Amino acid sequence: MKGCVQLFNREAERITGYAFDEVQGNHFAETLVVDPQSCGFLGAWQQATVAPAQDGAVVLVGCVLRTRSGRRRQVRGTLSRAQLEGEQGSMVFLVGRDVTDENLMAARARRTEKLAAVGTLAAGLAHEIRNPLNGARLHLTILRRQVKAAGGDIEATEAIDVVDGEIQRLSLLVTDFLNYAQPRELARTNTSLNNLCHHCGEMVRGSAAEANVTLDVQVPLTELSAVVDRAKIEQVLLNLLDNAIAAAPDKGGKVVLRAYREPDVAVIEVIDNGGGFDEPGAPIFDAFYSTKSNGTGLGLAIAHRIVTDHGGTLTVTSEPGDTRFVTLLPLDTPSPPPTLGECMALDENKGKQL
Repeated sequence: MKGCVQLFNREAERITGYAFDEVQGNHFAETLVVDPQSCGFLGAWQQATVAPAQDGAVVLVGCVLRTRSGRRRQVRGTLSRAQLEGEQGSMVFLVGRDVTDENLMAARARRTEKLAAVGTLAAGLAHEIRNPLNGARLHLTILRRQVKAAGGDIEATEAIDVVDGEIQRLSLLVTDFLNYAQPRELARTNTSLNNLCHHCGEMVRGSAAEANVTLDVQVPLTELSAVVDRAKIEQVLLNLLDNAIAAAPDKGGKVVLRAYREPDVAVIEVIDNGGGFDEPGAPIFDAFYSTKSNGTGLGLAIAHRIVTDHGGTLTVTSEPGDTRFVTLLPLDTPSPPPTLGECMALDENKGKQL
């Protein structure tokens, strides 16, 4: 069959998590490439298959590979066709490298530049807004006491409560904005992620029960530790868990908090079986983007900032019944960026094995 995997080197196995015998003979695009039509892989493949095998022509290609664990890796490389001896047909080789980390670093640099401009403004703005807010709330407290002393008019009391709630919400927005624009220096300590996950699970178990949502915390039997700011990572996990509980359905709702180890990184997943995002590809990690009527739009932006400040990544995949926020935190000295040098070969004709 055209497009079947016939060669798969060790680097390809390491990057994708699949062993050669698991993918041998399988259709490469269907098995490993995420949305091959939209990303242009199929078009590049067609170009490579019609190119003369003798002239060394190559076709540039970029695609996203689906790993065994469900993660995604961005690959950039070339497709080239080579003639086999005799009448065995020809092979198409994908030679590329993993550019996921490079792209993340570039995105992180752009985000840092953007925040540098916002940071200076944030400190002054927060100070100027907080002072009148504190004054307003102080006078509101005095007004509440006067209303109570005068007999406690119900309508007046309700109006005061509404204003007080709005002042608190605005104050929270100012605090979140300041945390987003001017994050504090990380206080890193060696932290048990096993214990942290259990702790966060207990923190939200009550709200999960009230929402009729089942919460499942899964951690490895062996100790999983990382040098992180425990309070900050706890903030990230609690935000993700709160969002997951809110997104889970009223009946049969389930949220999973899972931690495990992969080479060089600790992986923490928060999974819910809600309806997923209404807008695929929505900029959920951008500041002030929110799908909640009472949200500030800064929770996920702050979570993303905290994780990237740790040198990690926070990503999401979403479809109805399965939304996953995946946090990767570095453990030890990271390995050099992986490459896919001559890692895959696809039999263009009948899948004859070399």
